[in-house]
Amino acid sequence: SWIRLPSATAEELTALREALRPARLQLTDAPAELRAELDPWDVAEGPELELMRRVKERFDPKRVLNPGIYVGGI
Repeated sequence: SWIRLPSATAEELTALREALRPARLQLTDAPAELRAELDPWDVAEGPELELMRRVKERFDPKRVLNPGIYVGGI
């Protein structure tokens, strides 16, 4: 599903994310200021994120492929 919110704040998106749990709300298009305040992927620290970091390190040790774009700043 897609939701378009032309002028949502970080606080409004955080509340919406909490209301939709356990589903995740990902930001696909947002101003840089909003993306700086929220994790666009809505993935918490945990074993899944650590595994993704290890896979990224294994296949892109120099971090040249889209650095910082993916989940958790990977």
